[in-house]
Amino acid sequence: KHFPSLAVTPSSMDDRLVFRDQSFVEKVKSNPIKYIGKPRLATAATLFKSTVELESRMEELETPFLVIHGLGDVVTTPEASRELYNRANVSEENKKLILLEDQWHGFLWAEAPDAVEENWKSILDWALSRV
Repeated sequence: KHFPSLAVTPSSMDDRLVFRDQSFVEKVKSNPIKYIGKPRLATAATLFKSTVELESRMEELETPFLVIHGLGDVVTTPEASRELYNRANVSEENKKLILLEDQWHGFLWAEAPDAVEENWKSILDWALSRV
């Protein structure tokens, strides 16, 4: 009954590793709705189960998709994005992989302003090309 709510799961998720711009880290930490602490046991179990299921079903993906990953990301490996791109059952014209040289996990928020703008533009351009 009480075990799922225990905040005991070890985690390497450190905002200082997610966002290159350390002033942005302070903004994130000061957000009153940001959970700060170890992941709860039920959350970790659900994330693990979902990850395992998604990994086992990558070939079933048939929906057009865009994956963007910073090559400087130490939170999640770019190899996971490459694997999704390669294993998905989607034609080359309906999937796109963008690997961002030397950008981190938080590439949509805490990189250089021109890089953040270009990253958002890449998403918008891809989405608009689909309609």
